[in-house]
Amino acid sequence: MGRTPHLGRFERVDSADHEAIAAAMERADVARFADRPVTSLSGGERQRVLLARALAQETPVLLLDEPTSNLDINHAVSTLELVAGLAREGKTAVAAIHDLNLAARYCDELVLLADGEVRAAGEPREVLQSPTLKGAFDAETLVTDQPATDAPLVTALPDREPVDRTVHVIGTGRQAAAAVARLVAVGVTVSVGVVPAGDAAAERARELDCEAVTVPPFAGIDDGARERATALARAADAAVVAGDVGDANQSVITAAERVVAVAGEGVPAIESPRTTATAVEGLPEAVAGLPADDPQHDADRRVESREQQDR
Repeated sequence: MGRTPHLGRFERVDSADHEAIAAAMERADVARFADRPVTSLSGGERQRVLLARALAQETPVLLLDEPTSNLDINHAVSTLELVAGLAREGKTAVAAIHDLNLAARYCDELVLLADGEVRAAGEPREVLQSPTLKGAFDAETLVTDQPATDAPLVTALPDREPVDRTVHVIGTGRQAAAAVARLVAVGVTVSVGVVPAGDAAAERARELDCEAVTVPPFAGIDDGARERATALARAADAAVVAGDVGDANQSVITAAERVVAVAGEGVPAIESPRTTATAVEGLPEAVAGLPADDPQHDADRRVESREQQDR
């Protein structure tokens, strides 16, 4: 290991070897451990030293077995950023990684293994799909997007009874997109609209195979889109209002039999004579009780009825 492959049987480490070792330790951020025995290091520190030893070999291919085990999130990300940088420089890196979201973010290709079999192979978005993960791990998952990246985000869902309801989501932006994801996660049949094409709520609906009534951005709501969204809201067990609704969607809200508002900045007063948060069993919990699908968005989302908002 280390520089051993570069040394002959009777050769000793020379200045070039020392330079390669120093560069590897600096790149793996372990130079400060140079004078310490490896047995004195923590598990995470030792893991990074092993990575430095592999880098010192200067091989074209790196084989990494759980390179982020025992590392805190900061060092895990730093380690994979380092490996990704080496790959961009022309090295090939093959890693065994159990963290699906880190694998999705940093790997160009994934091979999903379970029970000694290859269950799927290809780009992260092709491999990390809920049906595939269900078959491989017998786990219920929600697959959306990692914030600020093109990588999929896998959220494991707890076992729970599905909510046998239909809900129409009215609103735009991250708040509406989060409501869509939470409702789908508990088995609710969801539709969305009217929303501009490309909006976060429209994209989330597309990812989760929900019907979305869309219009071109900045085009306004036409009669056909309004009529379709109104019909969906009227047929649903409830409408959920989240994010920026806009004046043009007021008739869609009014058509709903029951309305639940996800309180937050930009949510207007709801003008509906049939607003209640409790008429559909389990709906408030479905919206508010699940973990946020966006881990970087920690804004408080409370479910309130019209009566609570008017107080």
